[in-house]
Amino acid sequence: MGLTKHIALVGIIILALNSCKKSGTNVTKPKDTTTIVKDSTVLGVHIVGYTFNPDGWAIATYWHNGTPHILTNDIGSNAVSIATKGNDVLIVGFSFGGRADYWDNGVLSFLSDTSKLVSVGENSIYVNGNDVYVAGQINKTSLTIDGPTVSYPIYWKNGIAVSLPDYGFGGTAAAIIVQGKDVYVAGNVYINSFIRVVALWKNGVLSRFSTDNTIYASARSIAIKGNDVYIAGSIETTRAVSVATYWKNGVTNRLTDTLLGSNAQSMILHGNDIYIAGYNTLSNGAKSVATYWKNGVEVHLSTPGSTAVSITSQGNDVYIAGNNSDGKMCYWKNGAITEFTQYAVAQGITVVYQ
Repeated sequence: MGLTKHIALVGIIILALNSCKKSGTNVTKPKDTTTIVKDSTVLGVHIVGYTFNPDGWAIATYWHNGTPHILTNDIGSNAVSIATKGNDVLIVGFSFGGRADYWDNGVLSFLSDTSKLVSVGENSIYVNGNDVYVAGQINKTSLTIDGPTVSYPIYWKNGIAVSLPDYGFGGTAAAIIVQGKDVYVAGNVYINSFIRVVALWKNGVLSRFSTDNTIYASARSIAIKGNDVYIAGSIETTRAVSVATYWKNGVTNRLTDTLLGSNAQSMILHGNDIYIAGYNTLSNGAKSVATYWKNGVEVHLSTPGSTAVSITSQGNDVYIAGNNSDGKMCYWKNGAITEFTQYAVAQGITVVYQ
């Protein structure tokens, strides 16, 4: 496992999603941009993910108050994270072959050229004032002909790539947040050829965030409150089963004691409460159940075969995007479900009231 598992994961992402093109450094305009019809107001519920074309290929899609907008005709494309800046809707994703894509009100740009494989994650875009940050990874092949492809952490500020240090064995940047003048990036790095840990970069300085003896740890989301840093994700036991976990200032907090498969996908701090969305598997051989944890207390949103992938809040309301057990995309507002009529996959959500 370890580095071999890391290398295999890159291949799995590319092959299983069948959904990427290639990558590079600064934002460039493609020759064939696809502009969506932007609604007259940015208010409401915004969800990104993908739907399917008649041939069954994934197509990056954005929904505003339930109305779908196709972002690109590229097959195997995926929109994974969303934010708003004033009246502008900003979306990141990727396309077949490993190209990192960025949409500003539906106008497509590339975060990367076509010389490298790049990917971005579900909590990878953050807006701070007029600045737009995106976290991801760049994949490089070793100098030997048969050498492996290794991922390295990176983020973009306003389209300009910023490389992040690792321990010499590669890693990924999964989520980003800015507080004042400080830029925090959560991700994963290898400390040797087979042990992967959760990492935190503060203003580009790397520190190991998970300190237990877990062989394989994954970061997916980050939140900050005062001097406290929270990162949500999962750890893998020696049985190679993921366990939903969050870390506060490096201290490990498992969200479940079961070893049947669970994950923490997205996190927010809402008032004095910690909300984490993800999934848990409740019995052997069963499918996952869309789940959120409030201050560590587990709440099931649906029945087996469902998942929760992204969480946000507005005012006193908490919204979670995911897929219901019947395969249809949905979101929950304070636990009450709104289900879409089409079969699609949700990846990210944001909500704007005013």
